[in-house]
Amino acid sequence: MAKSALAGELRTKVVIQGETTAINASGHTQTVWKDRFPGPVWCKWVNAHGTEAFDALRLELGEVVTLTMRYSPMVDIRCRVLHTRDAAAVAAAPEAAREELARKLAYSIISLDNVEDRGKYLEIKLRRRSPA
Repeated sequence: MAKSALAGELRTKVVIQGETTAINASGHTQTVWKDRFPGPVWCKWVNAHGTEAFDALRLELGEVVTLTMRYSPMVDIRCRVLHTRDAAAVAAAPEAAREELARKLAYSIISLDNVEDRGKYLEIKLRRRSPA
């Protein structure tokens, strides 16, 4: 049976960011995180529970989440994911503290699965090491 999500299950919004390089005012290159999509992406968000949660604790993975969304080639293993509530907290923070807060709240991608190589859904395993 293929992994998928019904339209009604895609009820959580996330912001997916990719790493790019930019030149700052002093002429040095720096890493900048930019949104991959013009707005939030709707997805199915499932927190780890049961034995999966205990395995994550044993392996010291931190907070583990499974995200299912419609397929896009713009998402890769180097991206990071912010829940919209976390993205709002980052946007409300002072300019100097934004990147540090985003680093703490962002989920990194553990695995990325184009379900059955059909280009319909992506199943993404995420982890956040530091507690929110």
